[in-house]
Amino acid sequence: MNWKMRLDEGKIGIEYRIVEVSKGKECKEDCPVCLRLRMLEFGLLKGEKVLIERGGNPMVVKIGDWKMGMRKEEAERVKIEI
Repeated sequence: MNWKMRLDEGKIGIEYRIVEVSKGKECKEDCPVCLRLRMLEFGLLKGEKVLIERGGNPMVVKIGDWKMGMRKEEAERVKIEI
């Protein structure tokens, strides 16, 4: 069973798969400062596995071999599934 939720709703220690990284209201097509584009450049790509190592704001997630801190407003844009 695949549960779809936002990354900020995920549980610590569970590996999820990224389904989508949503645009925010400020995102415009090909905007160089767009948060969505920056997250994609950091490896938050559809199909990638992400592990939540620490909850809170900011939370810590592991993608592949590296870790990154994410604010709640960033994590809300990432849709995940088990």
